[in-house]
Amino acid sequence: MLNIVISLILFLSQYSLNQIHQEPFKIKIQIIGNQEDITGRRLVFKMKEIFRSSQRFDLTDDDSAVMLIVFQTMPRYPKQPDSSTIYSIVWASRLIQSWPIYIDSTLGYCGAQKIDEVAEDLVADTDNVVSDIIKYLKKQ
Repeated sequence: MLNIVISLILFLSQYSLNQIHQEPFKIKIQIIGNQEDITGRRLVFKMKEIFRSSQRFDLTDDDSAVMLIVFQTMPRYPKQPDSSTIYSIVWASRLIQSWPIYIDSTLGYCGAQKIDEVAEDLVADTDNVVSDIIKYLKKQ
């Protein structure tokens, strides 16, 4: 609950209530992290491409992002490093030049043949995280 309250404060500090009530509403987002394997790098690349073409998100590489995705990957099978990846994602929100505030997280794995499908699922999960915050703000 504390995470939601802090996230709401962070969203309010970046966007006015008038912006939140208007549609479409673009959320600045940044993906950071370390991808140790080719499948993980391809998964993050695909997610970035989806975010770039999104009407909902504005992908950025600077500190202006309100939503931060911390993405870590490693090979699922060390003897077959390109066949599958294990990933960890943390969604966080932040004020400019402050420490990120944890919102949610997930763990999973992705085979090389499922990159597109898993990337779409993770972008949809990100949209759900943001939508929950915006729904709460619209009630205020």
